[in-house]
Amino acid sequence: MKRWFSYFVALVAQVAAVAQNGLSFSELMFQPRTGEPEWVELYNVSEVPVQLSAFALARVYGDSVGRLYDLPDYQVAPKSFVVLTKNREAVLAAYEVACAECLLQCSQLPSLPNAGASLALLSADSMIVERLDYKPSMHNKMLRNTAGVSIERKSYVRSVAEQSNWTSASAMVGYATPTGENSQHEADYESDFAIRLSSSIVCPNSDDADGVVDMVYENRHEGVMATVVVFDRQGRAVKKLVDNALLGTKGNFVWDGRDDAGIACATGSYIVVFALHDGFAWSKKIKKVVRVRF
Repeated sequence: MKRWFSYFVALVAQVAAVAQNGLSFSELMFQPRTGEPEWVELYNVSEVPVQLSAFALARVYGDSVGRLYDLPDYQVAPKSFVVLTKNREAVLAAYEVACAECLLQCSQLPSLPNAGASLALLSADSMIVERLDYKPSMHNKMLRNTAGVSIERKSYVRSVAEQSNWTSASAMVGYATPTGENSQHEADYESDFAIRLSSSIVCPNSDDADGVVDMVYENRHEGVMATVVVFDRQGRAVKKLVDNALLGTKGNFVWDGRDDAGIACATGSYIVVFALHDGFAWSKKIKKVVRVRF
């Protein structure tokens, strides 16, 4: 009982630390294919930008934290991803990268043994924000070969320590989603509203399916009004998709990568902001990152 209580206290403290500090483990490539690098993906769960250099990574051995690896000077946008690797070009060559500028090269990072290990994200005061005890058994049992397959976190409101909260990235996305929304992401219905993107990339001049991004929502809250606006990285509104429209229980929004004038947006990352309210006490703001490319 004492051991269980100590674990519970530590878990509550860890969840509180994530809420305060913003960053959380999202995806891990610990068994890359030959010639390709390991990488770690973090997600900013908060509504404000987070300074990456205020954090460090480290391996954990039992109750002891190993060497600290400082992280680069980079600002992680709200509800956005950042990937850390020793070989940026190799990751770009191997996988579909949704946000190239969110993929950072680090001269040194903790090693990630194929057999599993404990990896910690630490804050500036060396407090463990999250600890991920990853292992090969987190992969889907049906996969015979897991080389080059990442493990993705399903939900950011469920504990990072819950093994069932992790699984293999989908074959449909090339077995990894560095800097993009996890292919195995589950809707978090604590707010009664969830949005899922068909893709994190849109190609404005394409006649194929990648010429638009479909944003599918599921709504469990009555009388929700939505305003949906696309912003560039400088915070300038480029496209208003919906203006205070009443939503049903299910539906979708579509963006073709063009601005309000019908002109294709420049290559880069854009933030789609969903401002939701019911006219009374309930309101929520959701942000998704979409990359325009040609």
